[in-house]
Amino acid sequence: MSQGFSLIEILIVLGLLALVTTVALPGITGAFRTGADAFARQTALVLGQARDRAMLADKLIRLRIDFEKQTMTLEEAPSNYLVPKAPERPLSGREKEEFEKLESEAYAPVATIMKEPRALPKELKIIQVDSPRLKKPATEGLVDIYFFNNGHTDAATIYIKSDEDVYQAIILHPVTGMSRLVAKRPEDK
Repeated sequence: MSQGFSLIEILIVLGLLALVTTVALPGITGAFRTGADAFARQTALVLGQARDRAMLADKLIRLRIDFEKQTMTLEEAPSNYLVPKAPERPLSGREKEEFEKLESEAYAPVATIMKEPRALPKELKIIQVDSPRLKKPATEGLVDIYFFNNGHTDAATIYIKSDEDVYQAIILHPVTGMSRLVAKRPEDK
């Protein structure tokens, strides 16, 4: 009796190992995705839900990005609410208070999608938002992106950077309202 393995037995075991590795490896590597990739994918899904909500509930949905707090908030207003035009000059303290009061009365959180502001994970940062609505790319303050009841949305690109210098861009299409995720830096035009 032979105490070793035959060549056929070894080849069968190697074939099974190759098959298991081929099937399991994508799932294993997916578990180790960077925080930037996972967060950006999740955000892209939320934006799709915001578009759907705007159409189905006949609402104006606003995604508000706060660079200082590194948060995103979804809020809704009646569909006939007019999107405010950016002021031509800086507002005085009183004007700013009045403007904020009017807005707070018009908008309410979209509790079905995002109950409270969503903070980015510590290792991530929103570094820039580009949109034709903005005169120049935004890197500070508050930025609003709107989803309309007809399915359209503001064209926008949201850039997210991780501590490991992994860049992701969420690109919103203005006509379809669909979002797509690409690995892209702000300087890559």
